[in-house]
Amino acid sequence: MIKEVDLIAYLPPIMQKYYEMQKITFAENPEFQLLWNANELIRLNLYIVTAKEEGLQRFEKILGIFPSNEDTLESRRIRILTRWNKIIPYTYRYLLGILSVITGGNFEINPNFTDYEFEIITHITTKNVIDDITYILNTLVPCNLIIISKNSIKVVAFEE
Repeated sequence: MIKEVDLIAYLPPIMQKYYEMQKITFAENPEFQLLWNANELIRLNLYIVTAKEEGLQRFEKILGIFPSNEDTLESRRIRILTRWNKIIPYTYRYLLGILSVITGGNFEINPNFTDYEFEIITHITTKNVIDDITYILNTLVPCNLIIISKNSIKVVAFEE
């Protein structure tokens, strides 16, 4: 939300009529606009969901994440969110939600609760997303479960 700064509007109506006050506030408007924009950027960078480049860099530094050159702002944001939101206790529903966010719903899960096994099949083509899934599975899933993780890329053949 970028606000248009107009200082003359803050003066009483009687003062707005004077030429000197109009010129003074007109000259000060750009400086206050710069302050307002800087304040807005700081406010946006406080939260992972709205952070810009500088804010994401700060969160990555806090979490010890090193982005690659292929990462977009959204993929970096998702990686930060998955590491930031490690909550306890971990539930099956929470794992499904995290996998859904990371993969965009592009996965299948076949739980075998009697043998304490999970087979997770993803359909991801980006290496960084696969690395994020591996991190999540290594940190969120309890050690007494066996995880079988596969990545299957569907290849579509075009006929001429």
